[in-house]
Amino acid sequence: MTKDVHMPKILFLVDDDPDDKDIFQEALRVIDQSIVCYTASDGKDALAQLREALFLPDVVFLDLNMPVMNGKDCLKELKQDKELKHIPVVVYSTSAAEKEKHNCLTLGAAHFISKPPQFNVLVNTLQETFQNDSLRLKK
Repeated sequence: MTKDVHMPKILFLVDDDPDDKDIFQEALRVIDQSIVCYTASDGKDALAQLREALFLPDVVFLDLNMPVMNGKDCLKELKQDKELKHIPVVVYSTSAAEKEKHNCLTLGAAHFISKPPQFNVLVNTLQETFQNDSLRLKK
């Protein structure tokens, strides 16, 4: 992939599954090795990290089904926080239900991705997602 000056460089993945985190980060390395990806294991941890961060991410990728605080509750809090609400949130979930997608977009998600079953599909999906106008950075 050619470098795009608008491509996000700092990402934050909120997912409780260690394997999903590893696969996601490996896909990012294939796309662009300069992308930095921080992680959290649940919504509560994510909000704490974001509220204490020196540098906020360009995009948050948020799983829905997590312990402690699920993705929907985290999304609601992110979009109500005046310091964090500007960060685009991509819901990254095993769910493919249209109702779930619609609900998340209504709550303020910029995009919704169903976790693809194959690595190369994940790489392509992320590349397409980074081309989404709502995620492009204005630099």
